[in-house]
Amino acid sequence: MSLKDIIASGGGWAPPRLVLYGDEKVGKTSTVAQAPNPLYLGTDDGRRRLGVDGLPIPATWDEFVGHLEQAVKEAPGLGYGSLVTDTLNGIVELCAEHVCATQFGGKWNDTRHGFLAWGGNQGWGAVSEEIRRILPLYDQVIDAGLWVILIAHSSTQKVRNPIDGDYDRFAPAMDRRVWARVAQWADVIVRVDYDTTFLEDGGRRRAVTDGTRVLRCGATIADSVGCRVGYELPETIPFAWQSIEDHLGKRTGEITGRLRELWPLMTKDEMKKAVAFLGVDLEELDKAPLHKCKSLINRLAEKEAEATPEEVHA
Repeated sequence: MSLKDIIASGGGWAPPRLVLYGDEKVGKTSTVAQAPNPLYLGTDDGRRRLGVDGLPIPATWDEFVGHLEQAVKEAPGLGYGSLVTDTLNGIVELCAEHVCATQFGGKWNDTRHGFLAWGGNQGWGAVSEEIRRILPLYDQVIDAGLWVILIAHSSTQKVRNPIDGDYDRFAPAMDRRVWARVAQWADVIVRVDYDTTFLEDGGRRRAVTDGTRVLRCGATIADSVGCRVGYELPETIPFAWQSIEDHLGKRTGEITGRLRELWPLMTKDEMKKAVAFLGVDLEELDKAPLHKCKSLINRLAEKEAEATPEEVHA
């Protein structure tokens, strides 16, 4: 077999490995329920009143892995479009119980040989390794064309910074070693938050919100979020499934066709700037980030509204 036979070409669209986390009762489960025909598995029963399908809540790690393996084999053929794990935190806890029982004799606090001995390095390191073994199962779901969505609860995590001092940041509520494993694997990590403004009140800052929820998508020192190339997102987007799919979903010929239709409205200089913004030229619009295509369409639509009929059909 030659090298040419085993090289895989990139550039095509695939559903993202999406991690969505936030505080309890902020609407994570109900929002993700609007994903393409979702199948839920995991430790949370919040989906039971949402009219979506789900597997029984597993009592053990082995039971969860069995559910996941069965979903990998059968869910695509049953017409499901998304596989949702709710919650990732609960699955990690099942995994930790399994690791403690099988590798540490069921001892959590033994100072020398327990799961939590030596700062938990051995225990949580073993959990991280066990979690690594199931990630290829999720990848098989992606290969079958389904979205993979992992829902997690939020917490804060101490970040050690030897230059400017340590600080806290938001991250899913689990051991940092386990989260690092999942974060490296994920394509898109977003956090649910409230759109908040800060007011000065008697020399003190007071947070004020009207309850509008947003997704934090742009990496900052305060948020463990981010997007892999090909799934770029703005710093914030509305917290609604339609917004997620508009930015990350498979592009349609309708979108790129509309952009090609509006393209002649730009001057040559504007076209150069558009190519730099999209990262591709006119002939490769299908490879451009979806949210950038839509952003450019919005700008050109304003220009179209102001143009004369001759300019529009030039």
